[in-house]
Amino acid sequence: MAQRRLRQSKSTSEQDGQEEEEPIYEEEEDLGYVNGVVKFKNISVRNLKKMDSFGKSDPFVTFKAGDEEQKTTTAKNTLDYDYTNEEYDLIYNPL
Repeated sequence: MAQRRLRQSKSTSEQDGQEEEEPIYEEEEDLGYVNGVVKFKNISVRNLKKMDSFGKSDPFVTFKAGDEEQKTTTAKNTLDYDYTNEEYDLIYNPL
């Protein structure tokens, strides 16, 4: 379904030489996109690289959708971790 958008444009009147604003309508296509929610739960990490001098890592997961971003808690000294009881919702605008 297309939407009409009003754009103002100046034009010159032929009768009296004065400038008048004349409305011009442009058709704009409605793509039918709606905002949505992306849900993350049951998050886990496995077989991570050893990143510190003790052979472990301090992992966390970052989720990003559009301009919104969320991050899990940081797990300490592990290469495998289950983020139990952590759930994240990101609102996503496809435009």
